[in-house]
Formats: sequence, C-alpha cells, structure tokens
Amino acid sequence: MGILSQPLPSYSGKYKVGTLDLELPVPHESFGTALRKGTTQPALFVSLRLDPLRPAFCTETKGTGSRAPWASRPINGLADGYAHFSNKSKWLIRSAFWILASRTYIPAYVGSALAEKDVGEEKDDSGAAFPVVVFSHGLGGTRTTYSQYCGELASQGNIVLAVESRDGSGPTSTITQDDGAKRVSLVRKPLTRAYPSTQVSPCKQVVQYYRPDDIGFKAGDPELSQIGFRKEQLVMRLAEIKATLEIARRINDGEGQSIALQNRRKPKGTPDGGILMWKDRLNMSNIVMAGHSFGGATTIQALRAGDVFPFTRGILLDPWVDAIPPVPKSTDPSASQSDLPQEAGRDIDVPVLVINSEAFTVWSSHFRVVREIVRAVKADAWFSTLVGSVHLSFSDVPIILPFFAKKSGARVVSTEAMNQFVEVSVEFLSGKGRDGAILGGRVRQGDEDGTRLGEGEGKGMEPVGEMRLHFVPKNE
Repeated sequence: MGILSQPLPSYSGKYKVGTLDLELPVPHESFGTALRKGTTQPALFVSLRLDPLRPAFCTETKGTGSRAPWASRPINGLADGYAHFSNKSKWLIRSAFWILASRTYIPAYVGSALAEKDVGEEKDDSGAAFPVVVFSHGLGGTRTTYSQYCGELASQGNIVLAVESRDGSGPTSTITQDDGAKRVSLVRKPLTRAYPSTQVSPCKQVVQYYRPDDIGFKAGDPELSQIGFRKEQLVMRLAEIKATLEIARRINDGEGQSIALQNRRKPKGTPDGGILMWKDRLNMSNIVMAGHSFGGATTIQALRAGDVFPFTRGILLDPWVDAIPPVPKSTDPSASQSDLPQEAGRDIDVPVLVINSEAFTVWSSHFRVVREIVRAVKADAWFSTLVGSVHLSFSDVPIILPFFAKKSGARVVSTEAMNQFVEVSVEFLSGKGRDGAILGGRVRQGDEDGTRLGEGEGKGMEPVGEMRLHFVPKNE
C-alpha cells in the first residue's frame, strides 16, 4: 500500500476470520412496477449473493491460503458502477480503483474451516453453535464495503452473513449463470445485447445502480418518485433477507453439500468452502439483523415484521429512514393494529441499538424521526452518536483512504471510530448493555435532543470521540 491508501487492519477478537463467497439460485420473483427503461424487464428481481464471514481455524487450515479482495472483480465493472452512481468520469474512477484499491485485501482467508467454539464462559445452551448476524449494506455499498465492522464481529465469535442486495442500490454486480458463465452489469452497456439461447433471460443477468433516469413504467402505471422506488427496493430487500435465512437454515440442517454444489462461486482448492462441517454450528435461535444507512431502514422494516423473521436483536448504523413509515400508529393506545400502514408492520419488540454519526445527528429533523422510532421499541433500546464521525465512518472507505475521511468532514480518526462502533456493538450483543461500560451510562440532561447549546449550524459537536447517549432503557 502507499501514502494515499492504507491496508485494512487485522481483527481484534480472539478468533481468526474466514470468508466464503456464496451465489445461489433462488426462485425467480420480481417486485413493484418499475421497469428497466426502454425494456419490459422488471427493475427488481431476486438473485442472491452473500459473503459469510465466520470465525475460522487458521491455526489448522487457511482454506485456499488466499485472502479475499476488498474490491469485487472485475475492477473495471465495479469502478464503472461507481462512476454511474456518482455521475463521474468512468476513466477517473477506474484509475482511482486501480491505484488505490486493487491491492487491498480483507484480513480473512477464503474457505477456511469453522473454528471450535470457546465454551469456557458460555452460559446458554447453544453448545458449539455461533450466533448469526445478517448485515445489509447502504446505498452505493456492496457485501464487502463494511468488511471491517463485519469481520470484527466475526472475530468476536459471530457468523456474519453480509448480503449484497441486487435491488439497484449497489454500484454493480456480476451474476454467474448456471453454466458458469459470468455476466457483468456494466451500467453503460446497451440493454439490447444478444444472449445465447442457453442463458436465462437478460433481466436475471444484469444488476446495476438505478438512477432515476434508468427506470421507467408501463403505460397507465403511475411514475414513482425516488422515495417511492426506494420503498419498492425495501420490499425486495426483505425477500433477500428471507432467502438468506433459508440458506442459513439449510446449511445448519446439514445440507452443506447441496449448497456447495449449487454455489456459483466455488473457491479454488476447497470447492465446498468448508460448509460441509457447518451442521448444527449456526445458532438459529440467536439471529441479529444489522445494517447501515438504507440497510438500517431495511433492518427496521425486518424487525417490524415481527414473527416473519426470527431476529432477536437489531443494530442500526446511521439509519436513513426517509423511505419508511416513521412510527407505527400502534404507539397511540387508541389505535388498532388495522390502522397501521401495510408496510409499517408492528412495533419492534426486540432490543435495538442505534449508533448515529454526528452528521446525521445535527440533521435535526431526521434525528427526531429516528428518536421516535427508538422510543417506540417495546424492549431495551439505546440511541447514541459518535461525536466527530460522518456517514462514511461506518464503512471501510475512510480506513483505506484516510485523506478521503478528512475531506468528507470526519474529525475522529477512522480506526478509532471503527473501534468504538465495534465495542458498543459487542457490548450490546452480549446482552449486558444495561451494565456496560458505555451503554450502561446515563443520558445527560438535554442530550435527548441530540445537539447541545452552540452545536450544529456549522459548529461541531464536542468532545470529538465521545459516544453520546440520547436514549437508554428505563430503570426497572
């Protein structure tokens, strides 16, 4: 690495970390009314890809011996997607990716074996099974954009399923067909190119970031606003989460060989990726839903769905909530469940942790909406802000590119920010938040409103690096 970019640091937990790229066929299902502009093809359809980061036995096996690249291959396809996302020159973004990210690797080994669980201090009946975390990325993200946060959770003894949503919210994605051929969604390629007759329809092969001018609608169908389209994307994201949980169940039930055979991204050297030995190793009674930004909105909606998903906790990292109903009406004692908007579901009834960036807290109108969502939770809930952080601080980008972090307005050192995000999350996941070093604190008078006197409107929050609490569970 050079002066401009830095390597991702090793994880701090007691477990080494392994990774496996899974791409699996799922039943075809399309969502909403949006079409790819100029075609009759649905813009939103399910095609599942996820990246399980799990505790690994690197002392006995390093799997393939290779580390996972941070930037998805082919790099030019990924760069072109980001060029389209940011409306920048593709040649500029290609050059930046090749110079700054092409040699960046995640500190996890591909296909390494699942570790033996340290049960010395275990107080539950999960035995050799590890807790599971499902992670949903934000707009412009991929399954590896948050590898440092997800990898840290894995190193603490969690199996993390990082889903790459193919709802047009990420930059680009490569779909591998059943015959092993790869199709890259270069966003500027014409949509009318021919495909061999042995391939499935083009709408199952191309995934791209959808700008407003990339989608259209049938004659007679109302045109959706950008927020309206985000709501349709959320419906698809929940379907992806459902498919992810089904894959996890099958692996845990001993169907690893079947999953390995179906995987379209078999690692070289260990084709099964080690999942043949995952039977009864996933604690399916302890599954956490987590996400950043739009992934935070996805998490809220998944938790609101209640018994539809078996989540026991939720972590919201700087959630962007403009596309979801603010607070279910059921928080009003006079309202009945039938009064709820269909997409709102019901109140969240599992513990929730929200960590805001300073940037999202000084956005006072948005802060108040998130605060009301937290207040409506029918279980222990925490709402905090890391002073000096920005929206990107939760991702790997400012760690790899420190100069970019400063340019984006971050005042807290990126690695220190990540350490705090992880520390608070681990404290929450342990179930000991009420007595935790950070979450066990009290809300200072006035901090429930976010900023203090003199903060905001161009003046930063202080002190930098403080994890400020805005809401904590009431004392019993």
